[in-house]
Amino acid sequence: MKILLIQSRADDRKAAAEFLRKAGFLVDEASSGLEATFMLYNQARFDLLIYDANLSDRDRVTFAAALRSSHALIPIIAMSAFPWLTADRVLFQGPMEFIKTPISFDQLLSSAMRLVPKLCRRKIGTQTWHVCTNCKDWPDSDFEEMTANPFDHVELCNECRLKYSQGNRL
Repeated sequence: MKILLIQSRADDRKAAAEFLRKAGFLVDEASSGLEATFMLYNQARFDLLIYDANLSDRDRVTFAAALRSSHALIPIIAMSAFPWLTADRVLFQGPMEFIKTPISFDQLLSSAMRLVPKLCRRKIGTQTWHVCTNCKDWPDSDFEEMTANPFDHVELCNECRLKYSQGNRL
């Protein structure tokens, strides 16, 4: 899964990116809305956007317009010292969560795991889906697949639900 991380403070951006990479994500970094806009138009698809809501208003509005014209339904995590005061819910429509800064990396990982769609499999003819490739019941044959956010619309096996809810690497 590929994440675009936009954070103006280099030290914070590098630390968050490294943490997410260790959790198994591919992470591209941008230091401004302009740089992130360029990346959206010139690079592969992103599965999640994580950005600093403290970017300048002009940077955020320009980036929001570019994002919605090219990646309309990408899930977003916004980091802000005052998440209840931000107007970004209007700028960025679609699946979105706010994390209060300073962030907890565990909270960031948990939010990322919830928002990013996963490949799910189930044995043909069964109701229970699996999202963990290391689940003891992960189907290797006679299965159907879909990409979904497992907590939204599918019945997960207990093992996968527990691992997924804890933010474990799947």
